[in-house]
Amino acid sequence: MKIPSRDTIFDYWLDPKTNKFDSWKASPAFSDLDFDSSVMNMAEVTVPTAETASVSYWMSLLVREGCNVMLAGPAGTGKTALVNGLLSQLNPEHHIHMSVNMNFYTSAAILQTALEAPLQKRTGSTFGPPGGAKLVYFVDDLNLPEVDAYGTQSAIALLRQHIDYVHWYDLTKMQLKNVDDCRYVSALNPTAGSFYINPRLQVSDLK
Repeated sequence: MKIPSRDTIFDYWLDPKTNKFDSWKASPAFSDLDFDSSVMNMAEVTVPTAETASVSYWMSLLVREGCNVMLAGPAGTGKTALVNGLLSQLNPEHHIHMSVNMNFYTSAAILQTALEAPLQKRTGSTFGPPGGAKLVYFVDDLNLPEVDAYGTQSAIALLRQHIDYVHWYDLTKMQLKNVDDCRYVSALNPTAGSFYINPRLQVSDLK
């Protein structure tokens, strides 16, 4: 296959049928706007562009393959809209989802309570989403929790623990709780909240 000489490799989509690079506007992730005012509000419509098609394609692929996703960008760039669009297209028989909005006061305990809401007990100390579905958590404003005296954020430490070890602890009984079949999609604004995200969280899914 021949790499285009114009722009960068990220500006092109590789068609697996022809083994040729083409514009993202020719990819399946880019579709014509189909707006039905009787079903959708205008605020829920995302007008596709080459950039949104690229981000949506890779994000959808990573989620289907069981990987965690982190989107970073200033306010108004459509991060939340893109994630909500992806979540709405997931097959409910295979994937369920819930959203968690972080703020300055979000601690590990508060976050864990929210994350446990849709989970069901399976066997012993193992928990997971109902049925055989996978659970996708959308964590918005990831970097907003307060930074403690040690330069860490307890809510982010909890996420890292779960991603790395697939468990957290029961806060009442102080017993291990294995939490299976869960993945995270997160979004953050690097110009607000904490400007530093624990590198161990950012690389914890790269195994």
